Amino acid sequence: MKVLVTGAAGFIGQHVMAALAARGHTGAAYDRPHDVCDAGELDFACRYAHAEAIINLAGVLGTPELLGAERRAAGVNILGAVAVYDVAAYFRIPVVQIGTGHKGQPNPYAITKACAEDLGLARARWLGEKITVVRAYHVYGPGQLPGPPHGPASVHKFFPTFACRALTGLPLELHGGGSQHAPRSVEKKPARRTASRPGAIGRTDLVVHRYSPVN
Repeated sequence: MKVLVTGAAGFIGQHVMAALAARGHTGAAYDRPHDVCDAGELDFACRYAHAEAIINLAGVLGTPELLGAERRAAGVNILGAVAVYDVAAYFRIPVVQIGTGHKGQPNPYAITKACAEDLGLARARWLGEKITVVRAYHVYGPGQLPGPPHGPASVHKFFPTFACRALTGLPLELHGGGSQHAPRSVEKKPARRTASRPGAIGRTDLVVHRYSPVN
């Protein structure tokens, strides 16, 4: 199967491309400077790649980083997903939409990703479109870059930040009493699940998996 992968240059995207290749599929990367919100560009990319499915990993990341930047988050995370759904519907090909394990939390990333997820599942239910959501928690693994001052990433992800602070002797910041558990998912599990789902219709796959005490 030939699969167009938006956000292919990102952390999860690189692992999804590898998982597709391991299954004998051909992944076609779609990332910056291409615009996931531009249906014309997506249409051309699908035609050029002879895409038989789309995996949409494109998105604006961040938790506190997106407070005050809600317009940008909604533009990519919601309207970009809708553009993918529209183009996939035109070509009658399935979509795998990456969701968020933080659905229901009061921050712009969780809200906008949840909206894209719900819109996709509504279209699958009422229009019969082949849209599947894969939702993962705290994905981490090789290739994930830490944010400042430890690395060049624009956002602080939990595990790289925590590990870098621990390894360099900096104070570890915890919220809560320190006895709560944080679900996490090694990068290969959501990548494999995502790569294996293009043919499913209107379902949500939850990728979580070991729980670790944060203390």
